[in-house]
Amino acid sequence: MSREAKTLLLAFVIGGIGGGFLTAFMDAVRVGNSIVAILCVALWLIMFMLMWCVIRHWRKLKGWNPS
Repeated sequence: MSREAKTLLLAFVIGGIGGGFLTAFMDAVRVGNSIVAILCVALWLIMFMLMWCVIRHWRKLKGWNPS
């Protein structure tokens, strides 16, 4: 597997984990647990930033100029 493919796969895995945190956030809001909801939002934002960095790295590997 090429380096570009591994990087793109990592971005999808991080995005999936972030989606899990978003689902946990919705469940915490439904139950009324605000501390868990705040924690889930924070973790989701961290995963989103990681995914964004990995995609920018992938674009550099492909030779595209990230703006």
